[in-house]
Amino acid sequence: MKKKSSALLLVIILIFPLVGCRRPLQRITPPTGEDSYLQYQHSKTVADAKLIQALVNDVTGVEDGVVVIKGDEVYVGITDRNHNSMEQLKRKITEAIEKETEYRKIYITTEEDSVNTLKEIRAEVLRGVEVDQYRQELNNIRDLMVL
Repeated sequence: MKKKSSALLLVIILIFPLVGCRRPLQRITPPTGEDSYLQYQHSKTVADAKLIQALVNDVTGVEDGVVVIKGDEVYVGITDRNHNSMEQLKRKITEAIEKETEYRKIYITTEEDSVNTLKEIRAEVLRGVEVDQYRQELNNIRDLMVL
């Protein structure tokens, strides 16, 4: 009797998952519409900013870099490790960004208040806030810089 019960239990255990609990696979489709596009754009911008920040930090003489992207504009704030010539650093950073990306409007600053503002904006963007919320601050920073 014990063998029959064990055999029956084994058959049930083996067959039940194959027959009884099958559900059709649900296909997950990506969201569509304007919200989806905005989410995609935000993700792409954040990824681009991280890539550019790595490029900036790899430039000799840059102690710390922060990057914010708004549309086709790249805002770079840097702390200059060796107090190098700003023009030389700016040229190296611009070349690195242009070599690896399609961005051509690049604004670079070492001014402490602007760098701190860029850090604050970047932190908010990483939390999901749209960069357009900071249009005025970025325009002010851009106006202080020279292309």
